[in-house]
Amino acid sequence: MVLHNICLDMGDTLPSKLDLTIDPTTQQKRDRNAIHDILLMKMCDKTIDPKKNLANKVRHAITSKLFKEFGTCLQS
Repeated sequence: MVLHNICLDMGDTLPSKLDLTIDPTTQQKRDRNAIHDILLMKMCDKTIDPKKNLANKVRHAITSKLFKEFGTCLQS
């Protein structure tokens, strides 16, 4: 999930074949429960993280560091 988020933050797109949020037969957006079923995830209540701003800052810092260190390798 971290790599997925980093790719999205850097503007990378997800091929439609891999996008689990869209049902390929109907082209409609799947609901959260359907995606959980596909991924065989446990059902849990959605929580709101009061520290979301902090999490976003940490995620951005990790993304920036990875691309500074490995960006040239990834582009070749």
